[in-house]
Amino acid sequence: MRQQIMDILNKMESVYTNALRGDPSAFRFDGIFDEKLGMVDANRRNRLALGYYMLFSGNQEETVASFLFSEEVKAIKSVGEITANDCLDVLTFILQKYNEDRRYDILFDRLRKNRLGHFEDYDVYKEQKMLNEYTDSELKELYEKLK
Repeated sequence: MRQQIMDILNKMESVYTNALRGDPSAFRFDGIFDEKLGMVDANRRNRLALGYYMLFSGNQEETVASFLFSEEVKAIKSVGEITANDCLDVLTFILQKYNEDRRYDILFDRLRKNRLGHFEDYDVYKEQKMLNEYTDSELKELYEKLK
């Protein structure tokens, strides 16, 4: 299962490289209204996969993480997300290392206090496991989210 996850995440290398060059099109919020589902986001999985790619690969450029974070927040507001969001958790963990001057504290505090009005279990200081630390059931759950 680890290899299948890595295969998915390795496809994000080109998305990451393009983002470094200024092209966020593969992960930018792309909301489309569906009569049955309401607002849906075509790039949601790409953002999640890119977040995990950044976490597991160590490629964690601040500009990419920050923009990816803002796109995920935009999507949550537009789609009306009501459950915990793995992508924000991973990106918060990554952005903590750039928060020496506390520039992200306002954003983190707002998310921690009300998680955009609906989220319940948000921990700014949540640790993130590396892929080799995942149990078989956690691997299966992550794979389902990414595929």
